[in-house]
Amino acid sequence: MASGEPRAKKLRLSDEKKEKKTPEKKTPEKKTPEKKTPEKKTPEKTSESSRKTPTKLGPNSLFGMGNPLLDISAVVDKDFLEKYGLKPNDQILAEDKHKALFEEIVKKFKVEYHAGGATQNSIKIAQWMIQEPHKVCTFFGCIGEDKFGEILKQKAEEAHVDAHYYEQTEEATGTCAACITGDNRSLVANLAAANCYKKDKHLDLKENWKLVEKAKVYYIAVNSSSRRVDVTPSVRQPESTRSTVDEGLMPASAAITLTSSLKRPLGSDALAISSASSSDVHAHAPPWP
Repeated sequence: MASGEPRAKKLRLSDEKKEKKTPEKKTPEKKTPEKKTPEKKTPEKTSESSRKTPTKLGPNSLFGMGNPLLDISAVVDKDFLEKYGLKPNDQILAEDKHKALFEEIVKKFKVEYHAGGATQNSIKIAQWMIQEPHKVCTFFGCIGEDKFGEILKQKAEEAHVDAHYYEQTEEATGTCAACITGDNRSLVANLAAANCYKKDKHLDLKENWKLVEKAKVYYIAVNSSSRRVDVTPSVRQPESTRSTVDEGLMPASAAITLTSSLKRPLGSDALAISSASSSDVHAHAPPWP
């Protein structure tokens, strides 16, 4: 009997295992998430004082100063280019051999005149974009007392630019001939009178300096040369703070701002736009001590 007991116990244990039922796995009920209706935010009312109103531009709000040139544009032939050693698509400064070119192009071909020069072009385009009122843009530069100078004054007037030229007899009015052949354009620029600007005889004059103080935006560029230019009236600030430019150390076009020499700040809306090169223009607020 003793030998049979272990077997009986094993049988009982196996029977108990069979009797134990595997518990059913309950699938958890999927709860449908409640849709939350987004709260409607009432737009905040913008106070009238916080709204930025566009600045109203009055006469002489934008001031420009640079080298004025009379652009003379004409469709020419290849013989004309060869005569003056010009490439079909190029831009150069005139040499002695090109001096007669400007008179000949007028006599030989049908020409169009435009008030030109990099700065004057920019000022002219700004006025065209503004449209009205007229003479929002002011321009200072030097021309000659001659036929081309009179045409340049007329073209600036037609563009509604308030041009105030310093006129002198040392050099002829600067010109730029645009010699067009097909799709090409060869430019020949003769700066001439544009290099003869005298600040003490023009910029320093009381009536002219008032136009500088009246402006809100300044665009001033100077062509590279070996001479030193001082564009701020010496009577208005100490020598150490005067704005000077040594053009011989600069690229083709360099900027100078007059704002640092003004008696009063122009306000937060005043800008000095400087051209470090002909294709790179920056705007920045003028530094005030």
